[in-house]
Amino acid sequence: PFMQVKLLRFLQEGTIRRIGDIEEKKLDVRVIATTNRDIEKMVGRGEFREDLYYRLNVFPIFIPPLRERREDIPLLARHFIAKLNPKLHMRIKSISNEAMQKLQEYSWPGNIRELEYLLERAMLMAKGDQIQVKDLIIDSFRNIEYTKYKQLYLQKRYSLKQILDVAEENIIREALKENHSIRMAARALGISHPALIAKMKKFKITSHISTGSKQI
Repeated sequence: PFMQVKLLRFLQEGTIRRIGDIEEKKLDVRVIATTNRDIEKMVGRGEFREDLYYRLNVFPIFIPPLRERREDIPLLARHFIAKLNPKLHMRIKSISNEAMQKLQEYSWPGNIRELEYLLERAMLMAKGDQIQVKDLIIDSFRNIEYTKYKQLYLQKRYSLKQILDVAEENIIREALKENHSIRMAARALGISHPALIAKMKKFKITSHISTGSKQI
């Protein structure tokens, strides 16, 4: 809060005074502020100054999360590969169609930064000059189609419990498919072995080999 007051004063007057100085110094700058937090709610809770919020919010630009603009993934992937090749001293040229499809099916809870880190890891895993599906290490329990469940709520109007049950069942099936045993799947999901068996009985999952996601 103390720094918010100082920042607001600078934005209003365009001047600062260094520690120990007695004279104000004029600065000619352009400020670009970004956040992934709900500033309006923070203003309502008194955590962020309202006058500073409106001073910064002169020209807002809203960037949707990566999961809502999957058509950008190929372009971003090529950009990151070109950026990382010099850093990693590599010559990766492309991504296979199957690997690209897997990238576009992922929900990206970590947004663009997660895409960059995942591609860096895939480039280090790649044997040739092309990234293959086997090079992509994606946490299976997070690989969930957010938009699908959103549509269930908005269009078909299922209850929250029904949607959560479907999401939980699909995540369990995915974990079982990606791991060699029920015990390993339980560890990946962060639950106990008996707890996973109980959930499998609840959803009538009789085999550790997944047969695909459930639809409602």
